[in-house]
Amino acid sequence: MSGVVEGGEQEYDLMSGAAGAVPAFALGYRCTGDERMAEAAVTAALWLGRSARKSRTGWSWRSPGLRNQRDLTGLSHGAAGVAVAFLEAYRLTGEEMFATGARNAMRYEDRWLDAGEGNWPDFRENTADRRARTFVSLWCHGAPGIALSRLYAYELLGEARWRHDAMTALATTERVTRPLTNGGGADFSLCHGLPGNAEPFEEAREVLGPVGTGIPRLGADAVGMDIPRLVADHGMERYARTGVSWPCGTHSGETPNLMLGLAGIGYFYLRLAVPQVPSVLLPVRWDR
Repeated sequence: MSGVVEGGEQEYDLMSGAAGAVPAFALGYRCTGDERMAEAAVTAALWLGRSARKSRTGWSWRSPGLRNQRDLTGLSHGAAGVAVAFLEAYRLTGEEMFATGARNAMRYEDRWLDAGEGNWPDFRENTADRRARTFVSLWCHGAPGIALSRLYAYELLGEARWRHDAMTALATTERVTRPLTNGGGADFSLCHGLPGNAEPFEEAREVLGPVGTGIPRLGADAVGMDIPRLVADHGMERYARTGVSWPCGTHSGETPNLMLGLAGIGYFYLRLAVPQVPSVLLPVRWDR
């Protein structure tokens, strides 16, 4: 297991906890055929199931390393990431209990879905107002990452509610992201920048098919399918061709790392140039 915080409490999330171990071990099994990897993935998923805080409205998990108002929603640190882990365990084993775990994690999030915002709240503590409800649209928290989880759920489970969630999240991601491609200063990291917001549209193309195959129109363009290209062109025109420093996720100048820096920006462009390159933001397609 990964992600033990100070004091010895285990983290549960996709980014730094046990949920992230499930797709990693599943990948190890698919690449090597080593049954111990499959067993480790199942063990981690079972542990997540035992560790859930369960109620009639769904399952959620603590975030020992973060200060928060409630158990978090979202892909990086919240219930959506654990849902992806359960979905990977279901894909690996065919065991219905893992599909049930995924449904319960997503049900917890949907309890808090705000129809007016088209988004799920970010329950990290707001130091200015601890009772304030905040909404962000980033890969790590909010609609873009949740869109990825719901698209994967729809692909594996075939249940219309997850497609509906995905379309809601894509619409919000488009609404927030499109204006940012016309100005300057927007973060360009995978974690909480424009490339991370572009990724759900690439996933939608994989799962839902090309424009013209029944995907509803969202805003000015069908499902924002032009968003990845708009983000890419914006980066080329404003940074690559001018020599201006790329705005990385550390907000303190350029950094070489993957989720917050230049390696991730390069990975974003590589994905667009070679679509067969798998996504690191939904780490489940490595064997395709």
